Amino acid sequence: MQKDAIIDYELHLRYFIEAQRYIHLPFAYQTVGSCMTVRSSAYQKMGGMNVRQAGEDFYFLHKYIAINRFAELNDTMVFPSARASTRVPFGTGRAVNARLQGAAQLTYHLDSFLQAGEMVNSLPDLYRQDCEIRVVKLPHVIQDFLIKSNGLYKIEEIKRETNRYETFVNRFFQWFNAFRMIKYLHFARTYYPDQPVLEQAGQFMNMIEKSSTQTQSHELLKWYRLKARTFQNDAQSIS
Repeated sequence: MQKDAIIDYELHLRYFIEAQRYIHLPFAYQTVGSCMTVRSSAYQKMGGMNVRQAGEDFYFLHKYIAINRFAELNDTMVFPSARASTRVPFGTGRAVNARLQGAAQLTYHLDSFLQAGEMVNSLPDLYRQDCEIRVVKLPHVIQDFLIKSNGLYKIEEIKRETNRYETFVNRFFQWFNAFRMIKYLHFARTYYPDQPVLEQAGQFMNMIEKSSTQTQSHELLKWYRLKARTFQNDAQSIS
């Protein structure tokens, strides 16, 4: 049972990142603490790691991702441990414990990512056109999020402060960063509730590879692991 639990949780983590990479989000990297390393000098420059009950690895690593001083090592692999825990409110231990108690491993709905992808694809138009005119053409969930999170005002502000499209995109993703993406996914649950990870991860894989026939969690996980190992990123390594 513990093996099944950790397989499904790792599948959730990998699906979560691959779905973001599919829609071309620049901050789509794993942030599991046991899978990261940083030089002492860089750690000190960033002020160390915040003391939190959970998620401190996520917050810490995204400091480096935001300034493009980060890279993935794709020639090695770290496997999460199937250890149950109730010490923290979320994360590996909590997820394994929940599965052992009979709960299903859920994950974000694929349509939530795809709607965010429509926003990313529309960035050239958002740059050239009035935001209120362009945003109403977006799918309803991401449109609703941008309106309720003051996104229209923020995008127009970024446009006023930039004179090149490339600079606009860079500033946009400083605003719509990893933290705001999480907020959006939680917001989107109102429209698209979380679903079983096997269903959503399988649907995503079938969208990428039309002829795929994998239907079991361990088979899907092999595909996601291979996809992650072949991912190429342009970020610089920490110096």
